[in-house]
Order: sequence, then structure tokens, then C-alpha cells
Amino acid sequence: MLKVGIDGCQNRVNGNWDKNKSIFLLSFVSTPAHKLKMSTNLPAKKHGGDKPAEKMMFWTDRHDVILCREILIHNPFQYKKSSIQRGQVWNDIAERLVAVDEVRFKSDLDRRGVRDRYNLLANKLRRKLKDETKASGIETDMSEVEVALEGLIEREDESDKQHKENQDQNLKRKEDRQQAEDIRTKSLERLGETQKRKGQDSNLQTKGKKKRATGGDAVVFLRERTEAMVAARKEEVNMKVKQQEAESKRHQDFLELMRQQQQQQQQQMHNMQAMLLQQQQQQTQLIMALVSKLDHK
Repeated sequence: MLKVGIDGCQNRVNGNWDKNKSIFLLSFVSTPAHKLKMSTNLPAKKHGGDKPAEKMMFWTDRHDVILCREILIHNPFQYKKSSIQRGQVWNDIAERLVAVDEVRFKSDLDRRGVRDRYNLLANKLRRKLKDETKASGIETDMSEVEVALEGLIEREDESDKQHKENQDQNLKRKEDRQQAEDIRTKSLERLGETQKRKGQDSNLQTKGKKKRATGGDAVVFLRERTEAMVAARKEEVNMKVKQQEAESKRHQDFLELMRQQQQQQQQQMHNMQAMLLQQQQQQTQLIMALVSKLDHK
């Protein structure tokens, strides 16, 4: 009977099937649909290749201390804000943090993440110090991270202030050069107008008579032009001298301020030493008095 089924299948199909395929077809057709079992054991899809998912990183006080240490070492504030050089330093700090073995930093930490974390901590400390100042100057205990951040904030503010002053000075020098150039241009324009007016007066005096050109007019023009350029150059030099005097005065004022601060610090140190010496003398007198009482007993 099996052979008849095989021959029947072979007669219904164009072509020649082999014996194994005919048996499989016959058994498949004769099996009820509810007894058929389809394999669904497909291989699970892998996400991200064979690399395991990286654990999330949470910033701790130890992370912040190491971050502040690297910022102190590399000092990104020595360069202008938003400059390529400062961005490169932030990038170097991020690479150093990723290579730290003491604690784990996430492998994709970049300069933006490092800079944002520092700004978050710095702004938080700025608000805290501002609130303490409003509260009658009451100071609270500061953690290791806050102590390091306070020094970084002072360095950042001083650097930004210095870069701002340099930018203002460059802008002032540019304005002075532009002003000197305007003065020179106006002087040449006035000289040209004067020569044009003299030419018109000369034409009126000759009344149409042709006059042979001489080299005297050219000499006069060159002399007046030279005088105008010299005057403009002199004005520019005077401006530069005044600017240098102002810068020298600012420098002298800064040195005087530093000298006064040093004197104040020295006076404070002297007063502190005198107070400590006085305390030591009082303690010595108390000890001698106590020893004297013990001897009398």
C-alpha cells in the first residue's frame, strides 16, 4: 500500500522525485493538521554584538575629588573661554579620567560631560557661598570637594577677568588705530580740497591764458601732503604714549595694592605671633604659680 501511495504521488507531479522525498510528502499529507508541530526555536537576536552592556555610572564624592585633581593639574582656565585650546584640555582630562583604576568612569565620557559636571558643582558651591555671605558672614564646614572647587572657582574667575581685560585692550588699540587712520584720511582730504581751491583761483586769475606747467606746484603739493601725514603720525604717537602711560599707571596701582596686602598679611602674622607668645607666657606663669603652691604644701 505504501508503494501504491508513492506511485500515486509520482504520477501527480511533473518530473521524477526520489523515494525519500515521496515518503516525506505522503506522510505529511496523511497527518492531521492539529498534530503538526512547527519548530519555533529560532536563535535569539543579539543586540550590540557580543559586547556586554556597560553598567551605569553614578558620580560620587570620590569621582568629584579625582575630577578636581585633574582640573588642577591641567588647568583649562589658562586659555580663553570657548577656545579650541580650552576644549582640548577638557578632552585630555576626560581621557585621563577614563584611564583611572581607583574608581570606574564610563568609557564614553567626553569633554562635555566633564565640563558639565564641573559647572554643576561650581554653580552649586557659588550659591552656597552667596547664601553664607547673606547670612551675616556665617561660614560652614566645607568638604574636600568644596575646598578644591573653591580654588578652581577663584582661578577660573581670575582667568576670565584677565582675558576680558586683554580683549578690551585689544579693542581699544584697534579703535585708536582706526581713529588715527580717520585723522590721516581727513587730513589728506582737506589737503586735496585746498589744492583744488587753489587751482580754481589760479584759473580765474589767468582768465583763460595758458600757463606752462612747472615743478613748483608739485613740490608744494608734496610738502603739504608730507606735513599732513606727519601731523597725523604725531597724533597717533601721542595716543599711544597716553595709552602706555595709562597702562603703566594701572600696573603701578596693582603693585601698590599687592604691597599693601603683603604688609597687612605680615602685620597679621606679627600680631598672631605676639598673641601666641603672650599666651605661652601666661601659661608659664600659671605653671610656676602652681608649682610654687605645691612646694609650700
